[in-house]
Amino acid sequence: MISKKNFLVFFLCFALFGCRSKENKKKLVLYTDTPESLTLQLTNLFEKTHGIEVEEVMEGTSWLMSRMRAEKAYPIADVFMGASGTVPGVVGAKEDLFESYTPKEWENMPVRDGKFLLRDQNWKWVTFGFASLGLAYSKKTLQPQDLPKTWENLADPQWKGEITIWDPSVSGTATLFIASCVLRYVNRGETEGKAMDFLRGFYKNIKKYAEDGPPAFSVNKGIVKLGIHLDNQFIFYKNQLKDKTDQEALCFYLPNQSAILSDPVALVAHAPHPEEAKLFIDFLLTPEAQKILSSTFWIRSKEGKISLPESHPYAKESAGLIKDKAMDLDFNWLAANFDRIRVYWQNYIEE
Repeated sequence: MISKKNFLVFFLCFALFGCRSKENKKKLVLYTDTPESLTLQLTNLFEKTHGIEVEEVMEGTSWLMSRMRAEKAYPIADVFMGASGTVPGVVGAKEDLFESYTPKEWENMPVRDGKFLLRDQNWKWVTFGFASLGLAYSKKTLQPQDLPKTWENLADPQWKGEITIWDPSVSGTATLFIASCVLRYVNRGETEGKAMDFLRGFYKNIKKYAEDGPPAFSVNKGIVKLGIHLDNQFIFYKNQLKDKTDQEALCFYLPNQSAILSDPVALVAHAPHPEEAKLFIDFLLTPEAQKILSSTFWIRSKEGKISLPESHPYAKESAGLIKDKAMDLDFNWLAANFDRIRVYWQNYIEE
């Protein structure tokens, strides 16, 4: 029989070493806006490979950036993995939300590859994949010959009540759309005033913000004819559809001068678990992780070959797509004006 004294000693040892064991367990906190099932595929493989527990915080890009700013003095996140384009990486680097880390075996990654920005010049972020911003539509309600030929056509009266988009107040994708629209005017030497006039016309054509699912959901249900979409979000949604008729009818279209961007992964400055975070960034660029990502993201090999997902509508013409469809993106301009344009939209465009 165990005496009360021995039992007390046993209990204290168990509590002490049990808690210590739990405290010493390796972990990291990941902030990401990638689709949940894709994120879990990656983190489950990482946990299995490295024995490091991952706590996923999955929210919209704008929300995650605001949270990292609020937590800057006492960070909670270890890694930021953004699927809404390059701008959050550029902004985070400028605001010192991220710190430098060069992934193993990727020391020769150039800063740029043509129109693509691949990494921060000081390695404060690197790309793990690419995405393009385009339009989701369904052949059940809209035929290819009737699609808008340019982004500016989205302000035409014929599209009144036929467009949906995420809410820019929480969505990096939506903010990217409105910022890239303004940049097109700037690139042509036109005034921001003209760009804002276009945005007012575009806003009048929005039926409502996407709330029940991604914009492609409303398109598929026939609620609207067009949804502003990143291709990775579109492909992920389309692949989940069980109705083959719906799946075959749902399409993705890139007007000329579309935004094609790299997606950043970064080590959060003063991360609580920096070594585990570095391992995750290394892991994200391995062939195993890239294979998972390639189901919805464009990927780039060490040798510089860019491959689109097999199910991507433009997979067979990627070289021509990059040359003919991509707009020139001034990332310093976007980083400096991203939040300003979003606030302008909220205060002066929305009614």
